[in-house]
Amino acid sequence: LEALMEIATDNGGLRTAGTAGYEASVQYVAEQLREMGYSVETPEFEMATYLELPGGTVSVDGGPTFETGDDFKAMIYSASGDLSAAVTPVGFADNESGGCAATDFNGFVEGTIALAPPGSCFRRQVVLNAVAAGAVALVVSYPQYAKGEPRRPTLLSPEGIAIPVLSPPANRGTPCRPLLRTGRRYTSAWRPRSARRWCTTR
Repeated sequence: LEALMEIATDNGGLRTAGTAGYEASVQYVAEQLREMGYSVETPEFEMATYLELPGGTVSVDGGPTFETGDDFKAMIYSASGDLSAAVTPVGFADNESGGCAATDFNGFVEGTIALAPPGSCFRRQVVLNAVAAGAVALVVSYPQYAKGEPRRPTLLSPEGIAIPVLSPPANRGTPCRPLLRTGRRYTSAWRPRSARRWCTTR
């Protein structure tokens, strides 16, 4: 573990597939196994990789600006975006499933940002439903995530993920709903930044 940590330190903290840190990790582990007498092969295959770039922001009209890191994280395989739109809540009603069902988006205002609570399905399904309903972005608020500790759920694959998808903790996501209930227009200028690509790895 110390050797792998050293490799990460030498490569900007990254050992993700498709990076120099990953290649160095593969080489190190393969060498260690060979020294123990194992026959080692490292076949190549293609896989999708993802990296959230610095500088992502979300700004509220007449309110604060949030930044990538403590305030929110883009979900793995989220698209990038630069947009401004109102927010429409989705899946909060007792008879709805947090956006997991396409019917949760009945009456959704096309061209707005969907705001959903956690649901029982994979987040990927909620994103695909949001895309089909005409959402320009999706925020899934996680009240169980502590202040300053947003998580990064995976969307499993970049295929079909055509909009930015963010995951804020409780103190960032839940204030959206009271603003909507008061009738105040809640508009966000979105600039989430991410990079998605297919790479050959081993």
